[in-house]
Amino acid sequence: MNNSRVGTGGLHFEYHLFIEVKKTERPWIVFRHSEPANAYGDTLDNPYVSHSECMPLADLTPFLHEHSIRTKLGWVGYGVHEAFKAPQDAGRWYTAAVTTCKAAYDYVRREAFMFLKKSGSGTTYLILTHPIIVIDGSCLISAKLVGEEEPNLEEIPFAPLQFGFSTARYESGTYRVDLVALKSITDYFEYSRWANGGCFWRAVRRKTIAKATPPQ
Repeated sequence: MNNSRVGTGGLHFEYHLFIEVKKTERPWIVFRHSEPANAYGDTLDNPYVSHSECMPLADLTPFLHEHSIRTKLGWVGYGVHEAFKAPQDAGRWYTAAVTTCKAAYDYVRREAFMFLKKSGSGTTYLILTHPIIVIDGSCLISAKLVGEEEPNLEEIPFAPLQFGFSTARYESGTYRVDLVALKSITDYFEYSRWANGGCFWRAVRRKTIAKATPPQ
């Protein structure tokens, strides 16, 4: 959590990771495809974003997309297969993905509501949450299917996965969760810290401009 006072009302910024660790002796294979160049990316999937009027999504979307893991890799996952899993065994990735996304969704909704109740007028806030599944004990592999050819397989440190779910409490939609190999978690955290630090300073600049601009 970072805070910076910028004029009356200040700025409140939070970034939270919601992590579920899955122990496995089997590789997890992520099927990938290229993302369209005009995709909105992380702002409308995950991290789930809560913000005040002073920090509109129009300012956040290009930056979050430019510095997201999916842009860094050049692709996004659309399905997961746990290698060597018995046909009758249920895959564990989907349950873990739904659990972490629900936690992120609930937190930012509740936290934003509570912050609005206690904050004063003119306070800018930006809250980002990010669901993650850490693979402990085996490797993470990406697979790209091209026609009838054999899939192109390669070991990867992390993978952005896009999937959909809905329940009575949660809106139907597309969500994003990152899969991270345990041995690569430090590199993942470093990249995330750098990217979200950029979001923080962008919010500071946006707040400064808003304070310096006289009302119309």
